[in-house]
This record gives sequence, C-alpha cells and structure tokens, in this order.
Amino acid sequence: MILMNCPHCGKKLSIPEKYAGTSGTCNHCGGHIAVPSVAAKKEFGGYRTQAEKDAWVQAMVGAQFITERNFEAALTIAEQALAKSARCKEAWLVKGAALGLQNRRAEALSCYNKALQIDPYYDEAIIQREELCEQMTRDKACADAGQVCREVEGLFTRIKAMLGDAGDTGLGMTDAWWDKFNALNFRIKDVIDHRDVPFLVSALGDNKPFIRRRAACALSWIGDPCVIEPLIAGMLRDPDEMVRRDAADILERISGTRAVALLISALREDEEGVRCVAARKLGGIGALQAIEPLIGALSDVSPEVRRDAAEALGRIGDPRATEPIIGALHDDDLSVRCRAAEALGRVGDRRAVAPLIEVLALAALADEHFCSDVARALGRLGDPRAPEPLRALLNHPDLHLRIQVGVALKWLEEANLATSDS
Repeated sequence: MILMNCPHCGKKLSIPEKYAGTSGTCNHCGGHIAVPSVAAKKEFGGYRTQAEKDAWVQAMVGAQFITERNFEAALTIAEQALAKSARCKEAWLVKGAALGLQNRRAEALSCYNKALQIDPYYDEAIIQREELCEQMTRDKACADAGQVCREVEGLFTRIKAMLGDAGDTGLGMTDAWWDKFNALNFRIKDVIDHRDVPFLVSALGDNKPFIRRRAACALSWIGDPCVIEPLIAGMLRDPDEMVRRDAADILERISGTRAVALLISALREDEEGVRCVAARKLGGIGALQAIEPLIGALSDVSPEVRRDAAEALGRIGDPRATEPIIGALHDDDLSVRCRAAEALGRVGDRRAVAPLIEVLALAALADEHFCSDVARALGRLGDPRAPEPLRALLNHPDLHLRIQVGVALKWLEEANLATSDS
C-alpha cells in the first residue's frame, strides 16, 4: 500500500501499489490527487523538498551509529537532521532510539510521539514506542519490588526455617509462600548473602525443577566463585530444559579468569542457547585462550552459534582467526556471512582484503545487507586496493548500500587512500 495525505482535505489515504504513478480523486473530498510512483515513494523516504531529503540521509547515517552503539554520535546527527527539517520522522526515530539506549526514556518517548504525529502509521515508531513503554513499566515494577523487599525483609529467613523444620526442601512450602518468593525473584540479590549458600546448594537437589531454578538464580547473584562452577556444571546436565536454559542466563553474569575455562567448556554443551551465550561472553571478555575453541565453533551445526562465534573472534581481534573467518564469508547462513565480514574489519588483518573484494561484487547482486558489511570492512582495513571496487557501487540502486559505501570511502579518504577527484 502507498500511504499519502490528500493535498486538499489532509485525510490519510491508503492506495494499492497497482495505482502507483496514476491520478484519481480523493474518497473524502473528491479533490484531484496524483499517486506517487513506488520508486518516488521509496527513494529518500518519499520526501520531496531538498531539506527533507538531506535530513533523511543524515538520519540514515545516525541509524548506522546506533548499530555501532555510538549513541552520542547518533543523537548529535539526529539533532542536526531535525535542524534541517523537523518533519523528518526518521530523525525523530533515531533521536528517540539514541536517548532510550542512554536510559533517557521520557525524552525518548517524546521523540517517538513526535514521529507518530507526523505519520500515525509509522510502524518503526509504533514498535519502538511500545517496547519503550514496556521497559518503563518494568522499571516501575522494579521500584515497586524494592519496596516489597523492604517490607518482607525476614521472609527468606522464615522460609529457610520452615524448610529446615520439614527436613526436606520440597516439603512445607505452601502456594502463598512461593507466590511471595517468586515476587522477589528479579530482586532476590537484595535479600540474600553468603550465609545463605549452604541452604541454596541443598535446594539444587530438590525434585521440583522450579525450586532448583530459583536456588540457582539466587546463587548466581551471590557470585561465590567456589559455587558458580559446580552450579553451572550441574545445571547444564539437569533433566529439565528450563533449568538448562537458565544456565545460559547465569553464564551471562559470571566474570574473571576462572570463568574462561568454564565458558570454553560450555561451547561443547548440547543446549544451543548455552553455546551462543558462551561464545558472546568469551568475545566480550576478549579471552585469547578461547581463539581455537571459537574457531571450532565456526563449524557448529547451529547458525546462531556460528554467527556469535564469528562476532566473538572479531571482538577478540587476534589475526590467528583471519583465515577461518574468511571461510565463514561463504557460510550458507546470511547472518553468519554478515558477522564474518564485520569481524574481518575488526581484526584488521589485510590478508582479508582480497577475499572481501572478491565477494563484494557477488554480494551486491545477491544481498545488499551483506554487501554493506563487506564494504564497511574494507573501509576499516584501510588498504589501497579497496577504493576502486567500492566506487563501482556508488551507482547501485539500493540507497542504504550507497550510504555504506560512502561511509567506507570516507574512512579510506581519512587514511589518504581515496580522494574525491581520483
């Protein structure tokens, strides 16, 4: 559908794309309207004035900074775009995303509202606003839970005493007690300490999976290194699938040198989610001893694990991984290929330049997103072989790809490898 406003009465019109490029009359006021072509609708976001087009292009650049987690730069660029045209809904969206990711949620909500004032049918703004409102609701719930924790400070001790009197962690627990205990689940770290470790360890052997999960969660928040390793090992082999999945969440919270060996071991676990988390965490730690295991994970049966392994190797940045990552450029899964291209740009090994140039032209024909990642990787590598094949894509029909090629050439220009008149 083509969405447009009637130039006479201002009503929102939804017109099937088969009428693109034709003219007709408004269903509301009967005024003559010209339906824009699909190409005109898509190019420059459908904007007509030069100021609006400039603002839209700048908003697209700001969106790229969001993906790079450079929120301050994204916010600055979005504000510059809005200075060009306050009617650019994409600029309001980028500004809202940048503010929201900096926990300035009330300001972000205002930006999404302004985007929706411009276009009430703007799907991206609707989705982002809904997610932000959910997050704000969760924030309020956490504040309320903090009050609950203060009001029932002695609850956890009383539960332990009742369990002790019963002689079995699976006995003596009424639904009312567990309702309160579950209400404290996401703030359980506020009401327990190291003195609770023996009780919680005993609860790991309970015959009820939900009790094992609650006990494991509490132990993970305590963070005792003497407990974490056997805790994870036991959870990963638990017969209950939900307990095994919780192991992945706990892996996200562990740190330190002892964690590396545990995470490397987790790369071989049966649960796909655990392997993914282990790969991501190893990349975040920058563990050099994980290079070989992560290279092995590039051959995992799960494309999600292969994707996260490629990203982790890029974050670690060791050139030993260059050749295996180059191989991942030809993976059957698109997300793996994209992460591999990004990783090669991060590693910075120029052995990757020729393979990246080789896949650049093919990627331009097959998938613009992959081609964009390849172009950015070539820009990061700063090699004199890169400008020529990149310039060949400046006339590509996909605007997003042209923007990314322009970013890559800008990086090369700053490295004195590409100039506008060469």
